[in-house]
Amino acid sequence: MSPFFAEDGTFYFLDSTSPHPQTLYRSSDGGEHWETILRPQSWYDHAAIHQFAIAPIRSPQGLILYARAALWYTGGRTHALLRSVDSGDTWTIDQMCDESLAYCRNWVGFYLTNQTNVWFVPRRQTNINFEADIQRWDNSPWFPQVDTVWNETGALGLSISPDYASDRLLYASLYPTSPTLQTALIRSSDGGSTWQDGSTEGLCPGWAADMRFSPAFAEDRTVFALQRGAIFKSVDAGATWRHVYPPGGTACQIPGPAVGANDLQLSPRYVSDGTAYVISYNYELQEGHSSCFH
Repeated sequence: MSPFFAEDGTFYFLDSTSPHPQTLYRSSDGGEHWETILRPQSWYDHAAIHQFAIAPIRSPQGLILYARAALWYTGGRTHALLRSVDSGDTWTIDQMCDESLAYCRNWVGFYLTNQTNVWFVPRRQTNINFEADIQRWDNSPWFPQVDTVWNETGALGLSISPDYASDRLLYASLYPTSPTLQTALIRSSDGGSTWQDGSTEGLCPGWAADMRFSPAFAEDRTVFALQRGAIFKSVDAGATWRHVYPPGGTACQIPGPAVGANDLQLSPRYVSDGTAYVISYNYELQEGHSSCFH
């Protein structure tokens, strides 16, 4: 979903099914109609889109999009980072790197910020490649500057403030747990230069979490945390939290609640309607559900 959905009504959909694997579609009318905007197989037979991200900032031409593509050839595999600055109408190859370059391997994903050309890449250890860290990329016009900002463990994912250019705030969910900080959730307020335990007052101590920031986070400082089936809310940028879902349920228990949240998304109009959508699973009835709360 476009970060500016309330204005442009734009959705993107990455299709990984046959007969058109790894095709990126766009809808500019809230999902009524769709068009193909990227199919890497059209310019290279053995190619696939592995990751896709939308920048939280715009260019004069439209939304800024990135797609990471893998290209297989007889001697191995290489990666291309594709970029569009006009909402997907045209694409350019921003960078190329092959498997011999360590910073291209083991990407969990790439996480864009609202600071021009700055993003983060978490990597985790695999059976083949053993690099596990968090990197900060500064995509200069000539070649990226890659700084490792965490290398004690690998990371499962990041959650970055939509106001990163001003507050430099990000969270990382680690795997395995940090032996130094004794937690699987760390937080930085200086762009990754230093890290602290992210399980501040009210969160389950030591557990990983996935954050959902309010679209108006710069003003309302509201953020939600999804943690082992429970949802917490903070209105002070993560300093303190209160449990909000499941209603009347318990949190920070193992095993988790009978009805646990699996995913959480905020309404694109959250600032005005205050609505959050949750996908949950009832482990006693073995049924999935979707619902919303305010």
